[in-house]
Amino acid sequence: ESAVQLGLVTNKAMIGASTWLEERCYRAAALITGQTQGIVRDISGRFPRKEVLWVPNGVDFAALAEAGEVPASDIRGRLGIAPHDLLLAYAGILGHAQGLHVVLEAAALLRERKDIHFILMGDGPEKERLLALKKQLDPVQVHFVDRMPRRELLALMRSLDAVVVPLLRNDLFKGAIPSKIFEALALRKPVLLGVDGEARELFIDQGQAGLYFEPESVPALARAASQYADDRALVLQHGANGERYVEEHFDREVISKKLWDALKRLA
Repeated sequence: ESAVQLGLVTNKAMIGASTWLEERCYRAAALITGQTQGIVRDISGRFPRKEVLWVPNGVDFAALAEAGEVPASDIRGRLGIAPHDLLLAYAGILGHAQGLHVVLEAAALLRERKDIHFILMGDGPEKERLLALKKQLDPVQVHFVDRMPRRELLALMRSLDAVVVPLLRNDLFKGAIPSKIFEALALRKPVLLGVDGEARELFIDQGQAGLYFEPESVPALARAASQYADDRALVLQHGANGERYVEEHFDREVISKKLWDALKRLA
């Protein structure tokens, strides 16, 4: 559905076949799970006789505890970023849906704020276009970093102040919850969230774990980054809020038990 809504898949035969297969699978299922409450509502509305269970992504706190001794990386030193500068990062696929151009354009708008830096970490179909945009805009505070093993990623995360999680401005994404939010919050890294809808309700309105900016709004992201740069106490408070919120609501062990209990009822 995302690919169709974004215009990436337009073949009507392929869309029709996929829709038929989706409906056939749902009708044959004894239990259907959805990763967001929006997905659960959509499926429940179309298949009211089916049991649909919300099984969100979450945090494996046991695995995170095992990696707890990983020290912060030396990324600041390697990139020439001062210890007191605000360091924000996006880590994940560099794809179309993420709308990462907003990060480069916001950095260009913040050209005079030498104390605010952005890292774009990962690979994907949009990487070359983003590199070309960086060359065009020349925002010196944007740094591209290649994909890395998990241990190195955890070290990188520990050296950050906050993460940036954007998506394109599309009603489809009002039901999206990017999975990269969970572990960042578990590591006390608040989120600058450019996603409206369910993610905003959970992590900004309820969790008080970051700042919301309107999707694809360059000035809004620039304002949010500046607010964090100017108020480090707020960064720390949002980080603590986020850790507490995911511990209380998105512990993967608790989520897994909920699914296991549902499966046992069906057996």
